[in-house]
Amino acid sequence: MPNTITTTMRKWNAVHRALLQAERGRMRGTFEVRRRNAPTYQQVYGHYNNAFSNNQNNTTLGASHRPAVLVYFIQHPNRRNNLAAAYNKLNNMARELASVRRKAVATSTIQRRWRSARPGVMNKRKVTALLTLKKTPGVPNTRRNVFERAFPKPVFGPNNEVTTLRKMIRRKYNRL
Repeated sequence: MPNTITTTMRKWNAVHRALLQAERGRMRGTFEVRRRNAPTYQQVYGHYNNAFSNNQNNTTLGASHRPAVLVYFIQHPNRRNNLAAAYNKLNNMARELASVRRKAVATSTIQRRWRSARPGVMNKRKVTALLTLKKTPGVPNTRRNVFERAFPKPVFGPNNEVTTLRKMIRRKYNRL
């Protein structure tokens, strides 16, 4: 026996909102993490899609237009069971997505700190590379060329990285 239409619409609203929330804010761009750490999200999404699999003409506007969804579930009462299955997994999905959200927040904090610390780290690397190259025997221009290829200057303006690298290789008067 399928759910009543009012119960089905309440469950549809909960599942629909949960799936929308899973794509917002810090959760944006976490597809790979979600795929590995929140398998219930994929299951809920699958049940939700199966609930609307008889919707060939997209009358529900992607299962998001409430009056159309109501009419759809009146016409297809057997599809209500798929929505009930999705609704029953919302608690597990919320718990798994909370762990994904914590990982996303931690990653963004690490990235923010690394972004501020990166210039200092790169300067230390450049100094170390220059000191090492000075100690090795060879022609100074060769050392400069090795250093420039190891630490290319950032690209500004209309030149992209590829054309800049090509200019370094094909110089009219090469410094080597």
